[in-house]
Amino acid sequence: MRTVGAYRTKGGFRYATYLMTLVGLSLLPFLARAQQPLFGLSSDANIPAVRGQHEGADSGIAARFFILRPTNRSNALEVFTAGRGRAAYLRIDNPSNPSNALEVLTVGTGAALWGQAPTLAIFGYARATTGTTYGIRGKADSPQGYAGYFEGRGFFSGNVGIGTTPGSERLLVSGTARITDATALGSTLNVAGPTTLNNTLTVSGTTTIASDLRVNGNTVLGDAPSDTITLNGRFNTPLLPASDNTYDIGSGSLRWRDLFLSRNGQIGGTLSVAGSVTLGSTLDVAGVTTFAHSVAIRPAASAGDVASLVVSQTGASNPTADIFAVQNADGSSKFLWVDAGGVVHIAGDLNVGGNLSGAAGGDLSGTYPNPTVARIQGRAVANTAPADGQVLKWNAATNEWSPAADNDTTYSAGAGLQLVGTTFSIAPGGVATTMLADGAVTTVKIADDNVTSTKLSFPIQRSIANPNPLLDLTNTGTGGAGLFQINNPASVSAALEAATNGTGAALKLSAPTNGTALEINGGALKVTGAGIGTNTTVFIHQETTGGTNATTINHPLINGDPNAILIVTYNETGSGTSISLPPGGYGVRYNSATNQWEIYLLDSTQTIPAGATFNVMIVKP
Repeated sequence: MRTVGAYRTKGGFRYATYLMTLVGLSLLPFLARAQQPLFGLSSDANIPAVRGQHEGADSGIAARFFILRPTNRSNALEVFTAGRGRAAYLRIDNPSNPSNALEVLTVGTGAALWGQAPTLAIFGYARATTGTTYGIRGKADSPQGYAGYFEGRGFFSGNVGIGTTPGSERLLVSGTARITDATALGSTLNVAGPTTLNNTLTVSGTTTIASDLRVNGNTVLGDAPSDTITLNGRFNTPLLPASDNTYDIGSGSLRWRDLFLSRNGQIGGTLSVAGSVTLGSTLDVAGVTTFAHSVAIRPAASAGDVASLVVSQTGASNPTADIFAVQNADGSSKFLWVDAGGVVHIAGDLNVGGNLSGAAGGDLSGTYPNPTVARIQGRAVANTAPADGQVLKWNAATNEWSPAADNDTTYSAGAGLQLVGTTFSIAPGGVATTMLADGAVTTVKIADDNVTSTKLSFPIQRSIANPNPLLDLTNTGTGGAGLFQINNPASVSAALEAATNGTGAALKLSAPTNGTALEINGGALKVTGAGIGTNTTVFIHQETTGGTNATTINHPLINGDPNAILIVTYNETGSGTSISLPPGGYGVRYNSATNQWEIYLLDSTQTIPAGATFNVMIVKP
C-alpha cells in the first residue's frame, strides 16, 4: 500500500483521487498510519500535478490540510512548481456549494498557507460579476493579530475602504487614522473621522475633513506669501503666540480692517490709531498712544449719563508722576498738566472763550468771571478809590497797599547820562570801559571798519571749536590778502608756520590752471630731518646688501599707495664714498605683491651695488 501514498500517473492526482474514492474512507486511516507524503507529478502543462475537485450536491470541501500538533512549526500546505503549469488546482463546480475549495488549518507556529514564487506567489480571483465578492479574504480573532500582513509594498488598482465600504474616493477611512511618518498626497484627501498626524502631510489637491482634525506637532499652512487661509469656523480657545513679544498681527502695508473687543484691551507698547476706535470696556495701554486723526471721546448712548473722560491717578503708594499732561512731540516740554498733588499747570497763555466760574483764590477774591484783586504777592490792597495823580504805595502803618500822592518828583542824570526835560539819554563820551560788562559788546554792536590795528593787542591767541575758518581774509582788489614778514635779520623763527594733527593738509595752496600756486623768491626748500632712511617727504634711500636688480623702498608715506608720485635721482656720493651704477639707466615701479615701491635697473642683467643711494621726493596726488 506504500505505492498508493506515492501513486504516480501521467495525469497526476486526478486519477489518484478517483482511486481513493473507490477505496473509500478506510484508506485515510491507513495513509495516516503509514506516515507517507502525498506526492503528485505531471509533465503536461495543461494537467496539474495535484488537483482536488468536489462535485457534491450542496456542500463539501475539495481539499483540507491540518496540522494538529501545536509544537509543529511547519506549514500546513506548501505548493511549489518549477514548470509553467499549476502547482496545485482546487475547484468547486457547484455554484450552490458554500464550502471553501481549500481550507488550510494549523495550530502550530508555522503558516497555514505559504506561497513562494519569483513573481506571483498567491493570486486570488473573484469571478462573479455581481454581489460582494472577495479575491482574497483574511480574518484574525486576536486583537494583536493581522487579517493581512504585507512585508513590502502594496498596490490596489481600485478604491480602498478602511472600517467601511469603499466609496468613490481612492481611500475612505471610517474611524481614527494615525499617520506617524511623512505623507504625500497628489490629489484630494477626504477624512470622515478624527485624524491624528504625527509627521508631515503633503497634499497637492483639495483636502476635505468632515470631522475633527488633530495635528500633534508644529503646523505650517502655506509655503508662499501668495497662499491664502480661509477660516469658516470659530475659535473656542485663546490665541497665544509661541513666545512673548515676538510676533505681530498684520503689518504697516497689510493691516486688519476692524477690531472688535467686548472686554479689556491691554497693549504693552505703543498704540497707533489711524481711524475711529469704539471700546466696549477698558483699554489699558502701557506705552505711548498715537492717533493719526482727531480724537473724539464720547460715551455710547447705552452708557447713560456718564463722564466722557476720566483720568485716574496711578495706584502707587506715594505717586509723584503727573496725573495728566499735554506735551510736545518729543516730550521735552509740557503745555498743560496736572501734577501728582492735583495742581493744574499751564506753561503758556490761557485763552478763554467763555466765562470762568467758581470761587477765586490766591491774591484774588470774589468769584469768576469777575474776581477782585485783594492782595499783591500776599499783601492786602486797600479798597480806597485813588484820586487824580495818586499812585499805589505801600503803607507800613496800615500794612497794606493804598493810593497816595507821588511826592518824589525830583530826578537827576547819573554817570554817563544826561537829562533834558523829562528825557534821559547817553551823554557824549559818557559810556566808559568800566560801565561795559564782560562779553556785553558783541560783533553786531560794533560798526563796520571801526576797530583799527592800534586797538588790537598782540599776541592774539584763541583756541575754540568752530567748523569755519578762524581767519578768513579776502581782498577783492589788486593787493594781497595777507603779508607775514619778519624784519629782524637775527630772527630764526618762521614768518608763517602751519601745523595740524588731523588728516588734512597743514598748508593748502590753490590757483587757477594757468596761475601759480607757490612762488619762491630766493632761498631753498628745506625738509627738516631729511636723511638716509628718514620718514620725511624728502629722504635718501640706500641699498644695503646689493646684488639684486631692484631695491625696495620701505617708507610709511608710500607703502600701500600705488598712486603716489616719486621723484628719484641717483646720489653717487650719498653713502660717503663714490659708488657708480651700472650703465643702462634705472626706473621706479610699484610692486603690487609687496605693496611697496622699488627702484630697478632697466638692464635686467645688471645688479645694484651695495651702499648705492638715491634722492627721493614724495608727492601725493
